[in-house]
Amino acid sequence: SIGAKSIVRPDQSALRANDIVSGGRYAVTYDGTNFQLLGADNNQSGSFTPTLTFATPGDLSVSYAEQEANWRRDGDLVFVNIHVIATPTHTTASGALEIGTLGVAAENTDMADTVNLLSAQVSGTGVTYDTGMSYIFGYAQPGATAVKLLQGGSGKTTASIDASNCGTGSQITLRIHGVYLAS
Repeated sequence: SIGAKSIVRPDQSALRANDIVSGGRYAVTYDGTNFQLLGADNNQSGSFTPTLTFATPGDLSVSYAEQEANWRRDGDLVFVNIHVIATPTHTTASGALEIGTLGVAAENTDMADTVNLLSAQVSGTGVTYDTGMSYIFGYAQPGATAVKLLQGGSGKTTASIDASNCGTGSQITLRIHGVYLAS
């Protein structure tokens, strides 16, 4: 018998609030003195203030009516919910529409290309699709803390939502949710 032993974080510090919750399943390892809670640093959550930008912001100015986002990390997976209502004004902005800054950077591997897709909804008069495109989705960019917005359509190659797709002075409502691999 080893007797009563403490459960600590991998760095030997005391457990934090929500490291262990009712009904959760956890792995521990015994280090000869204490039980270490494995993955304690990989079960986190938080919120962030999402911002809208383009690959080349130029003279972009954005007025926000709403900016809400939260995330929860469970091991290597990050669950994210983003809601933005914004009115961008620009004449020299160009490139892909991006939403930043995610609470946790996305994995920077080839596998990330197939996993980091996020469901997205857009409404308002601020976004127009290219010919033949009919839906939008988000992509957590590998190694980065931004979501790139893409468009797709039946039989079409996906393309980014660019500054040219976003009318200047028109309101855009974006709702993005999904799961991506954490770095």
